[in-house]
Amino acid sequence: MSTPRLCLALLLGLAALPAQQPAPRVLQDQVPCRELAAGQALQLGGRACLSTTRFDLPYLVWDLTDHLPIRNDDDSAVAWLRAHARELGHGAFTPVPAGTRDWNGDTVRIFSLERDGVRLDDADIWVCFDADGCLGLVNRVPPGLDGAPAPGPEVAGVERCYKVQRARDGTNRVVVATVRRTRTPTHELVDFVVDGTAFGREHVQRVTVEPDSAATVTEYFFGGFPDQLQADARGVIWCSDPSGNRILEIDPQTGSAIPHSTLPWRQPDGLCVDPNGRVWTGLYTSGNGLGLFDRNTNTFTRFPVPPGGGSLAIPTWHHNGSIYVTQHSPARLHEFVVATSTWQPSVVLPGAWPVSATYDSTTGDMFVMQYQSNSIARIADGGGVSNLPTPQFSGPSFSAAANGKVWFSYWNSTQIGELDVATGTMSTFTPTISGAGGPIDVGPNGHVYLGTRNTGYIIEYDPVAGTTTNHLIPSGSRSLKDGLTVAPDGTVWFTSSGTGRVVRMTLP
Repeated sequence: MSTPRLCLALLLGLAALPAQQPAPRVLQDQVPCRELAAGQALQLGGRACLSTTRFDLPYLVWDLTDHLPIRNDDDSAVAWLRAHARELGHGAFTPVPAGTRDWNGDTVRIFSLERDGVRLDDADIWVCFDADGCLGLVNRVPPGLDGAPAPGPEVAGVERCYKVQRARDGTNRVVVATVRRTRTPTHELVDFVVDGTAFGREHVQRVTVEPDSAATVTEYFFGGFPDQLQADARGVIWCSDPSGNRILEIDPQTGSAIPHSTLPWRQPDGLCVDPNGRVWTGLYTSGNGLGLFDRNTNTFTRFPVPPGGGSLAIPTWHHNGSIYVTQHSPARLHEFVVATSTWQPSVVLPGAWPVSATYDSTTGDMFVMQYQSNSIARIADGGGVSNLPTPQFSGPSFSAAANGKVWFSYWNSTQIGELDVATGTMSTFTPTISGAGGPIDVGPNGHVYLGTRNTGYIIEYDPVAGTTTNHLIPSGSRSLKDGLTVAPDGTVWFTSSGTGRVVRMTLP
């Protein structure tokens, strides 16, 4: 065949290929970074689909070019899920309708899993619809369901559930646990017991203060994509804007902002402020490195990536004078020595997709939230790395340390995790507001503040009382993603990234 005819044939062949559609927005929102929503080919019953994976199982699933053939009703969704249980990793478990919710105008039908009437804890499937049909699903299930034991005969008066028993060596075992509930005036304490030994406890709040209508909310529109933010010692708010290649310096009294350009270096992502008031940011464009804005000299300086480094994400200050910064993939923690402007050898992390790191002042240890592996990496101040599996499979994402505790959020749950630094034990606190979690910080009063994504609240948790107060976010500013900080005066600041706003919430 001649060269012109060959080129024409190739062009015609390419034109005949279907256009691959990206993951719908409702699915993209269920992972913390766009790279985790990049689809790979998946065949479901002969239908061409795309999916992302977690634990080698399909996680986000959508049609290659169209909507999935699922009607917007529970029966149709259950039938489809059961028909594809093997490919989705559900084993002998069957889906059970568990309610609906709205996600930015899309309808989400939620399903739990059970086997012979015994439910699976900490798992759900979202089947998502717009006005034209099924957009796809979020398959949040643990690995190993194929090997789960049969529940055995029912025992009168004994509550049971399936739960994943996690070990520090990374192994997971699906077990049938006895559920023991203890009620207090404010909480229900839920223990999961196997062979007489409790291996997990959840603190589920039963009552709450009404949404705090006395809170004063002020919204500031800056455009772009306000992302992460932190208050300095003076109360000035510093905010990254990766889409605008700038760092915003926000006056907390007037709400006016001074933009500081990072160009020619692009995508300032995570952000932290050191005790000297210098602002550090990971420049997420691959190879751009670590950025520093010095307010005393009004200059922006870029430091090249460390050897073997890629896209730098979220920096954290350490009392040894270094800045530690996460790299999502491959999973690394890089140490930049400020005094010498040099990089130390990078730490290879034991988990997958590290999001943020937190410095604990009582030990000097660093704690890194590893979303994809559902674990926390602990880097000892004197050297050594250990891996701590989280009790929940909801994706640990952001964290803050205070008083010997590391408080952390889950991307796919509003539950709050607590890691006791001295003992290494973890606890889970379940507030009355359910939905998707986000950024977290600890205020000067010792309270923990959690931002929720598309749920509409800032959740304030009092560790002493063990109770939460839910602060309503105005409807125009609920596009919260990664940014929340508590200023020295106790005001809560957060970003509504999708609407270009930074919001101040003053609590009574």
